[in-house]
Amino acid sequence: MSISNIQLIALKIELATHIDNTVDNSFLPHDTNSYHLHSKFIQHIFLEKGKEAVQQEQTNIWQTTVQIWLRLTSPDPRIFGPGIEDQERKRRSRLLSALLALVFVPVLLAAPTAIPVPSYWIPIISLIVLSLMAAVFNRRANVTVSGIFFIFAIDATLTILLATTPHGIRNSNIPFF
Repeated sequence: MSISNIQLIALKIELATHIDNTVDNSFLPHDTNSYHLHSKFIQHIFLEKGKEAVQQEQTNIWQTTVQIWLRLTSPDPRIFGPGIEDQERKRRSRLLSALLALVFVPVLLAAPTAIPVPSYWIPIISLIVLSLMAAVFNRRANVTVSGIFFIFAIDATLTILLATTPHGIRNSNIPFF
């Protein structure tokens, strides 16, 4: 349950009105400083609840994103049995799903470089295609084949990148690879 700022303010106003109008305030000291401190305490409680709600909402967004990604790239966890071998395959499958999510990082970093140099799109597209094939095999619970495709995707991308360097491989550009 998330609480927006408007709802939080409305609750504060409602509580303050409720205290002032309906509750016997005899338990509160009648001097204004003590009442002000009590009011500040109530505000502090509401602010803490609001912070917890925002933090919980951010956690829920992160958890939802991870669950969607796992649903797309890993097999249904119910197909794995309680045995050690099946639990190990499930762990490897989830690890591979997490590594497949990292494919987007080099693609996003290399895309601006590839705009002026069209030959750079070849390794980027090969990485995407081979990683998608690895994701499909992982989704079908062929974890070993998926892992092989993922390693092949990385190796093939680097090899293609080396082979399609516009001015060839020289001593000056070897550290880039």
